[in-house]
Amino acid sequence: MTKFAEDVLVVPMLAPRSYTREDVVELQCHGSEVCLRRVLRACLEGGARLAEPGEFTLRAFLNGRLDLSQAENVGKLISAKSIVAAEAALAGIQAFDIVGGFSCLVKSLRIQCIELLTEIEARLDFDDEMPPLDLNLMMQKIHSMAGEVENALETANYDKLLESGLQVVKQS
Repeated sequence: MTKFAEDVLVVPMLAPRSYTREDVVELQCHGSEVCLRRVLRACLEGGARLAEPGEFTLRAFLNGRLDLSQAENVGKLISAKSIVAAEAALAGIQAFDIVGGFSCLVKSLRIQCIELLTEIEARLDFDDEMPPLDLNLMMQKIHSMAGEVENALETANYDKLLESGLQVVKQS
């Protein structure tokens, strides 16, 4: 093992409180390139390997730390080309914890669809034993869900615009 002339701080991050919900260790040392390379070489010689791009976020997703929408927003944050795009991606990552965001919308729509399907299947099997179907109410629910999907699609189009940015041309 390589001998160092300085201390390296080892910070354990134990599951489930780490980003990946796995036990991980973070190493901190002085920022000189020589020191960093020596620490990295010692770790690799000791059997560690470099993480693949996106590997920690993939592990966080697979371990339930992030949902798919949040994981996608991590990628958007990393590749953001503007402050506005970065802020939108960060809001998408935090939305699950704060107000729900896209993931909660999908979960809500899923529950609503299951409720409608349950109602329809119950009527197929036990129509004689149930109160009359309120077709207007059922159609209102379906139209409301369709509106939520349309709003989500509009938001997705706005997100694509943020990712690609706008080209501003000054005319003289």
